[in-house]
Amino acid sequence: MVLKDENKARKWRVQLSYKDPVTGKSARKQKRGFDTKKEAQEWERNFLNSLNPTTDITFSNLVEAYLEDMKNRIRQSTLENKSYVLRKHVTPFFSDMPIKEISPIVVRKWQNEILDHNFSNTFTKTVNNQLSAVMNYAVSYYGLQNNPVKLAGTIGKSKADEMKFWTLEQFNEFISYADSEEYKLAFMILFYSGIRIGEFFALTPSDFDFENNTISISKTYVVIKQVEYLNPPKTKKGNRVIGMPKTIMDMLKVYISTIYGVEDDDRVFTFSKSKLDNAKKRYANEAGLPQIRIHDFRHSHASLLINLDINVMTLADRLGHEKVDTTWNTYGHLYPNKKTEIVNKLNNAIFTPNENKK
Repeated sequence: MVLKDENKARKWRVQLSYKDPVTGKSARKQKRGFDTKKEAQEWERNFLNSLNPTTDITFSNLVEAYLEDMKNRIRQSTLENKSYVLRKHVTPFFSDMPIKEISPIVVRKWQNEILDHNFSNTFTKTVNNQLSAVMNYAVSYYGLQNNPVKLAGTIGKSKADEMKFWTLEQFNEFISYADSEEYKLAFMILFYSGIRIGEFFALTPSDFDFENNTISISKTYVVIKQVEYLNPPKTKKGNRVIGMPKTIMDMLKVYISTIYGVEDDDRVFTFSKSKLDNAKKRYANEAGLPQIRIHDFRHSHASLLINLDINVMTLADRLGHEKVDTTWNTYGHLYPNKKTEIVNKLNNAIFTPNENKK
């Protein structure tokens, strides 16, 4: 049904009920913001056609069906990221092309366009994976025989060629230029805890144990379309308790005492990530250091612990990784001397019989 939306600057909207072709359940759909009745009718017609699970469905309609299906299966922040990548970097190329016409050679043409943008290796792979996920969905539910993305081959890399981080000496130089106690404390927590930036912004007074000098991580802060959310951690292992240096915990205790009217469940750090990032850039420039991202404080922490000879399983627990493999794949190259150490210890452990003994 196409209706005039009087409350939306006289825009048009589509409102309809239908049966989901995947689940078989009744569902409702509403789409607002059409400038003309004709545009609304065309969208309604295309959407209803997309409910027929055949390879005649256009790619853009397939994406809409895929995102609708994923809405209750993944985190809202993950859905927003997925939606952005598909609509910004994938749908414009394939648009109204029926999925049965998307061959491996067509995918490779799209891949070449993506490569021309000179995105980072990791983002290039992410974009390619999102297209592959949509086409896998078409194989499962729309009768597509094969995923053309798999046949076309992958592009990009799963991890960056070079990980950026600061050493302890570089961080000490950096922090000496901090002219704000608030930002100074923030950077010290990030560097000495290795927590994710979303976990940092989710911290509340109830998360700090000043007797045992620990921080409890149980939530992550995200902003989606200007709405703030406190979500569970990224993984089950994300729920963890992190020991911290007493000096930092003492600084934190004093800082919290200066926040007027703060409650146990209020967020402690309420400045924006962009302001923190601007402060980081300024301090790094003044210290003459190479620029790193906020997330690279997490890498810097991991590097610090590796240099302190902390084993990979302990590091995985502290970082909240679900699998040790994740930690090893990310930071294994920072253990370059471990193979040599193992061989040396084995050499020393070998029993050598006393030749003079009879």
